[in-house]
Amino acid sequence: MYETVKTVEEAPAPFDTSQARLTPFGGTFGARVKGLDLALLLPEPPASFGTWLRDTLDTYAVLHFVQDRSLDAKQVVALHALFEHDMDAPPSTYHRGMCRLWRRGLPEVNLLANRAVTETDTVHAGALGDDGEPCNENQVYGMESLAWHSDESSRPRGLPVRTTVFQALRAPTNSDAETHFADARLASLPLDDALKRRLATLNVTYASNAKSEDAFLAPWAVAGRRDVQVRAGGFSKEPAAGAYAQQLVRDCSAIGGCLVHDSPLVVRHPRSNKAALHLDVKQQLGFRGVPFDESQHLLETVVGAAAHASRVYRHRWASHDVVVTDNYAALHTAAPGRQFNAEPRLIQRVCVPGGHVPRPLVL
Repeated sequence: MYETVKTVEEAPAPFDTSQARLTPFGGTFGARVKGLDLALLLPEPPASFGTWLRDTLDTYAVLHFVQDRSLDAKQVVALHALFEHDMDAPPSTYHRGMCRLWRRGLPEVNLLANRAVTETDTVHAGALGDDGEPCNENQVYGMESLAWHSDESSRPRGLPVRTTVFQALRAPTNSDAETHFADARLASLPLDDALKRRLATLNVTYASNAKSEDAFLAPWAVAGRRDVQVRAGGFSKEPAAGAYAQQLVRDCSAIGGCLVHDSPLVVRHPRSNKAALHLDVKQQLGFRGVPFDESQHLLETVVGAAAHASRVYRHRWASHDVVVTDNYAALHTAAPGRQFNAEPRLIQRVCVPGGHVPRPLVL
């Protein structure tokens, strides 16, 4: 799955931790790393680099690597593979859902591109739309989410993604296309203990297309409709979405073309064992056994606390930036702006699903 390619021109550089100049954003959430040329370290890095990388992400949840040049797509795949080093069974599948652009020959790599970008070395690589049918040629879909989420947390059991690696190939010069990150670890949230205990008992309901195994709001949903019922701030949905969710579940049962499934709201990190929120606000249909309005009120309180403006890291992309986020410790979202029609923005992303089943917190 993770193909490695030997570089003739440049041999892998030795690594010691003193090479990495690490500056935390504040406390133990987020850090900027300078002094490392990832292109020299990949795709065959020293074992000590992988160990340092995993331990550092465990501590900070989000890492921003400042780079002077871009990685090629295979190097980005190799970087992502380092975070799966401790897995008994590395991922063996890729995200077939959503009509994104994908690197030719590398189905692990998809491109987050706005309509101002023309990218020729891409295909859909077998991606499927919400209806489970192949995507249309040159369709660019599902590029941004204006709701807080952990990548692929809405997918069925065993398919969520532990880490996501982004690299900016083309970045706008303004702040319109920022990505925002928030600490989702339960211990860091400014919530009382009673509420935290309740959160640990809740399961989030999602509906997924049985063909693509991608979450959706309806078999007939189209690009741009997913965020319509998300409240400002991206913490929860409008009350009117409740009836829509109920109808969706009925339709799913009637057509037999989708999976209705639950995932714990609070999960244990597979390495650190720390508890954290793990969800997709846009895709959620509420909490199992809790009235929809109450579910959204809870989300507004809880996600609103995690992603309060004072706690958010706002990443303004620069060319060559590499950002890694731990989906079992952090939430992120696209910042409101003109992402779809402003300056060109092209980010290659690797988030291969599989290998980790979200495990609930047991008190």
